[in-house]
Amino acid sequence: MVYFAFIGRSYDILKVYDEKGNFKGLYVDVLAYTKRYGGTLEMLDLFLDIIIFPDGKAFLLDEDELEMAFNSGLMDSILPVKLPVKLWMR
Repeated sequence: MVYFAFIGRSYDILKVYDEKGNFKGLYVDVLAYTKRYGGTLEMLDLFLDIIIFPDGKAFLLDEDELEMAFNSGLMDSILPVKLPVKLWMR
């Protein structure tokens, strides 16, 4: 696996490979923000994830976790977030 974090972006990406090194897809965490403080990264995970397979098919994951976070008061429903309109896969 190879992990990418992007300062100022509302997502991070994990490139997933099998044990033989074959690319299996992308796992994208939907975030409120990613900030850097010296040598440390801080992110606020919004519970939603997206998996994108090599053929381009994509699936939204963990919608139930997001709903539980709202219902329990863990997350404020008016949290200002700019989500990416497009995720580019290369």
